[in-house]
Amino acid sequence: MIHKLLWAVFSNAKGILVLESSTKALVLPKFRDVQKSIASPSPEMIAFDDTPGKEQICVYNGTEWSFWTWK
Repeated sequence: MIHKLLWAVFSNAKGILVLESSTKALVLPKFRDVQKSIASPSPEMIAFDDTPGKEQICVYNGTEWSFWTWK
């Protein structure tokens, strides 16, 4: 089963990691207050901050966090 998942061909996308599905989605790791929860983040780390009222996607560039919100 894993072999089929890893080697299935869905497109000709040119990426190191290509996630494709018509029924599934990427689920990011969840944290409350990402900056306080992750003491030593790695560059290019992506996480979801699920603090109520402040839900956002967080990306660390090696120096600082960037935040994507949609509200």
